[in-house]
Amino acid sequence: MELYLDHAATSPILNESLDAMVDAYKNLYANPSSAHDFGIQVEKRSKQAKKNILSFLAGKPENLILTSGGTESNNQIIFSQLTRKTGKNQSFLTTSIEHNSVLEPIKYWSSQPDKVRLLKTEKISGEISLDHLEDILNHEQENLAFVSLIHANNETGIIQPLEQAIRLIKQKSPQAFIHVDGSQSFGKIPVHNLLALVDAFSISSHKLKGPRGIGALWVKEPNKILPLLHGGGQEHGKRSGTENTPALIGFEKSVMIAHDNIEKKNMVRFDIRRNIIEQIRSKITDFYVIGSKRSQLPGILMIAFKDVKSEVLLRSLESEGIYLSSGSACNSKNESISHVLKAMHISPDWAEGALRISFDEMMSENEIKYLTDMLEKHVKRIRKWVKR
Repeated sequence: MELYLDHAATSPILNESLDAMVDAYKNLYANPSSAHDFGIQVEKRSKQAKKNILSFLAGKPENLILTSGGTESNNQIIFSQLTRKTGKNQSFLTTSIEHNSVLEPIKYWSSQPDKVRLLKTEKISGEISLDHLEDILNHEQENLAFVSLIHANNETGIIQPLEQAIRLIKQKSPQAFIHVDGSQSFGKIPVHNLLALVDAFSISSHKLKGPRGIGALWVKEPNKILPLLHGGGQEHGKRSGTENTPALIGFEKSVMIAHDNIEKKNMVRFDIRRNIIEQIRSKITDFYVIGSKRSQLPGILMIAFKDVKSEVLLRSLESEGIYLSSGSACNSKNESISHVLKAMHISPDWAEGALRISFDEMMSENEIKYLTDMLEKHVKRIRKWVKR
């Protein structure tokens, strides 16, 4: 049996999205920036696709800047804000559990590392510490210029209490520009309430069974954003380059399908998650489910096995046709322990044996049994080797 359980890294494209893209490649191949009738026709279709995506966000087409994905969206907003906000006393706030596409550009663009404030996370839940946030805000207040926070963590699936956090930020530092990385959350949980509080929000297509190489940056006030790419002035001057209409149409289709019966899909994912944990509990000792019991994406399960190296277990499972990961696919392969687990203060004894199982609502009972049987087989085998 072949079993793909790495949806949080990238998801297999929907047939409906692929078909829509193929049709667009065949019939909507004109450049939407061209002045002729065919170009205008393609431009109209592109605007409609944007409007359909925005129906699950907010605003008009100019509020949605198309990008190549979550990484570019995060980089554009960070580059834009950190180059605009260069005041001597201005500071920037993020967390130690962000995706590297937030942490690395902040590190790169901030000429003074002491300007960056890293918000701590709670040890057990993995949620950001609201007490630490209040402490930071009490010291920074008028100095805080830019905030970037992840909505749902890409490794653990933990949904952060952002509405509480952002209201606190707005109360203490109303001048701060607030960005949220919604690459994992959009299309899996509602974001309307959160969107009303933020200035920018990053989304990605390939996390939603859409095409790779396309995503978007939603911006409340586009005039506050600087372009990362300069040229022909596409995307209302915020992202130059010929628009990829087929990819946009595939993205549109995946967004619409992801939001169809979203609550029902999540109930099924929660049942799958619970079933996996129960079956592991009946077959394997010394394992630890990492994350919040209160608020977590149902399709991501991070679980750690004591006395097992995750890279060894991954390769063993791969030999059985099971494909998953030990954390973010965007992290260096040389990292033995994820920075997210370090920030959560997970003991190295557990963190070294952590696996991320990410799945969709189509996972069957037979597939769950196969996964847990193979985990039992290989965890027990590896532990015997370790004891020798």
